[in-house]
Amino acid sequence: MSIYVNYINPFNPVTTIRFGLQKPKRVSLSIVNMLGQEVSVLINGWRDIGHHEVRWQGMDSKGIPAASGVYFAVLRDSRQVRITKMMLLK
Repeated sequence: MSIYVNYINPFNPVTTIRFGLQKPKRVSLSIVNMLGQEVSVLINGWRDIGHHEVRWQGMDSKGIPAASGVYFAVLRDSRQVRITKMMLLK
């Protein structure tokens, strides 16, 4: 399992988060702020082997635009956690 640097970084208002899986598995991909608070869950379920892309629109789980700042994309499965840092500039 791997996660790559998002494209475009820094971004406004949309960015693409890419990750790869060596075998099919249940994963979650969430956005977390600097305080460790979960802002949004982008994926929570099974994904096939291969490379995947997910777009984050820079909004929280309620559809409210997130503030400018540093965020982390956190990719988890039952055994591992992978993190990449992103910056939202408005």
